[in-house]
Amino acid sequence: MALVVFLRGVNVGGHRRFRPSLLATQLERFDVVNIGAAGTFVVRARSKSSDIEREIAKRLPFDCEIIVRPAHEVRTLVDAKPFDGVAFRRDLRGWVGVMAKKPAASLELPYLVPKGAEWALRVDRIDGRYAFGMWRPTRFVIPSNELEKVLGVRATVRWWETYERICRVMA
Repeated sequence: MALVVFLRGVNVGGHRRFRPSLLATQLERFDVVNIGAAGTFVVRARSKSSDIEREIAKRLPFDCEIIVRPAHEVRTLVDAKPFDGVAFRRDLRGWVGVMAKKPAASLELPYLVPKGAEWALRVDRIDGRYAFGMWRPTRFVIPSNELEKVLGVRATVRWWETYERICRVMA
């Protein structure tokens, strides 16, 4: 089964830096494709998530959260077109957060950070281990941190365009 790997909190602000392309090369026996610099990978060879987690963890020079999801889940998310009709622009971006486990807490949606018309982060939908929303760079708000704070579970966020790239690589 093909897999998608999301590393949490890497290559951000000079902390926990590594070269994703080099890691993908080291994992070539799993047919791993690197997607950008944020620690997102597509594993195209049939593999077990535990094997991939172990292989990545032993090659990184630091500990980090590794979230592995079946590729068909990501394909289903993209095929559902959750942002259909939304015109992204520099000051309005769509994001999807993947969580390490299903959140125990629930939110009244949409959930705004900060509350009110001047929101910077909006959580619109939670579906299993995925959360969907919008981001406006009106204030310094990090989507992953806010999502973790309100849902009480580890998470990492990627822009919607990254999910679309993942699916192109899986094709």
